[in-house]
Amino acid sequence: MIELIIEQLFKDALEQHASDIHIEVRRQNVLVKFRINCELFVYKTLLPAEGIKLANIIYKISTHNKSAPTFNHKKYQNNFFDKIFYKKRIRASIATMPITNEGFNMIIRIFKEVPQPISLQQLGYSMQEELSILNLKINK
Repeated sequence: MIELIIEQLFKDALEQHASDIHIEVRRQNVLVKFRINCELFVYKTLLPAEGIKLANIIYKISTHNKSAPTFNHKKYQNNFFDKIFYKKRIRASIATMPITNEGFNMIIRIFKEVPQPISLQQLGYSMQEELSILNLKINK
């Protein structure tokens, strides 16, 4: 159940062009928010137990190293996420922070896909022009 929520969460975040996902776990409820164009919008409200499980699983699947620390909502933690969902590679940084005795926040910053560099030949330069440009760069 939670795994499906995670997949849908990332799918919706990508479709809505969210730069961040905020998971704000408090004693009363959990707000899952998307940052879109610098504004936070509530995406979903969960029960506290669901939010804790969601944060635990996201942190766990982001950990590639078996010796890495496990998620601890009472500590500041950082991690990196690199997974494939819905045939899309999702790369993100994860930061968690405790909020006194009230709960914790998990912020997931989604990295935009970096396009592959375009060669000079793809831009229409001849091989001779490409070599001239490279020589200019080398001789600087």
